[in-house]
Amino acid sequence: MLNKVIIFIIWPFASLVYSVKWAGRRQFNIILFLFIVFFSFCVYYSGSESFDGDIVRNLNTAISFADANWKDIIYEADYYIPVIGRVFGSFFPNERFILFILSIIYSFLFVKSVSIVLNKYDFDSKSLDQQILIWAVVLSVPIILINSIRFSTAMLISLWAILEILINKRYYFYFLFILCPLIHFSFWIILPFPILYLIIRNNLSIAIVIFIASFVYSTSTTSYRVNELSQEYTSESIYNRVKQYSQEDNRERLINEYDIAAERGSDLRFINRSIKVYSNILIMLLLMLLIALNFKTIIINKQLVPIFVIILLSYSLANIASSVSNGDRFYHLAIAVCALLVYFMKYNLSLTNVNISYFMKNNSYILNSILIIVIISGINLIYGSRIMFSSFNLFIGNIFTAVFLI
Repeated sequence: MLNKVIIFIIWPFASLVYSVKWAGRRQFNIILFLFIVFFSFCVYYSGSESFDGDIVRNLNTAISFADANWKDIIYEADYYIPVIGRVFGSFFPNERFILFILSIIYSFLFVKSVSIVLNKYDFDSKSLDQQILIWAVVLSVPIILINSIRFSTAMLISLWAILEILINKRYYFYFLFILCPLIHFSFWIILPFPILYLIIRNNLSIAIVIFIASFVYSTSTTSYRVNELSQEYTSESIYNRVKQYSQEDNRERLINEYDIAAERGSDLRFINRSIKVYSNILIMLLLMLLIALNFKTIIINKQLVPIFVIILLSYSLANIASSVSNGDRFYHLAIAVCALLVYFMKYNLSLTNVNISYFMKNNSYILNSILIIVIISGINLIYGSRIMFSSFNLFIGNIFTAVFLI
């Protein structure tokens, strides 16, 4: 293993690509973990001069709480960054050190979530089908989300809890959902999710109705209600944070900023934005087609019902959340849930159940289409976010070039 780590230090990206052959094993998990930590430093040290990302502001916030009173932290809308700053910043108030701590936590959650599924099956590196699946799994949670460290950390905790509950039947992981709003306030919307799943996990029809109804609530009316409720029932600090996303004028401002940026950008930027929007629509259409063509088969095979219920609930949550500014980030959670569970069905359930194996083979064209869209969406997000990092450092360089040379 030591020689693999040495190769990683010299050329991280090549090491990650090569390590895919060990997917589902300890070697792959370690290299993936190290690569995400490396990428976080690429973002922080080698981003464009015009890049003023969330990760920079979060690190400054963490340092500002290094000597803060714990009573002051209680009144914050989010606790994650202030607590990290208070606990670790008090010993070593340095942005690099705080970044290292945050990236370690993020990398652990990323690898933990992915490994729950990958560790269930021995990967065949010669199979193109499995190559597509592995990259879909890895890219379903794009590493670029580390820039939005609070949201992405909460998202990975949610993903971890979902997979543990559904795959490993560890129902005590429900408590993790409670932690998510403490990390990023927007995750209050996910709190009904585990309760709803517990009630309807064996009823696909209700999940379909909720999924269809979610399109009705993905409107500005929902954001208005969110703003109204937060103003009435939360503290002023929390309301001030919520209204940045839920008030109609702020939503319009952010939409206009995106439109202006698109007009100033190239055709590639327009394509990038279109892929981001339509990839989710295509995945949802393919899911509904898959369910419509195989409704009776899914109902008969009881192991499949909870999987499709949780996928539909994930997209329902994302549809409703998209009514507020930046709420479309919840589609990242839905895409990850979808890709990871498709892998689980194909390389776990289908090996122990002949009927599920037939279902997967009979619908391989739909499932592979979903996974290819996931891969394109992940690559597209990284490309569209290239202002955040140096392409040289990401693909050719290493931690030394990222920190010291460029």
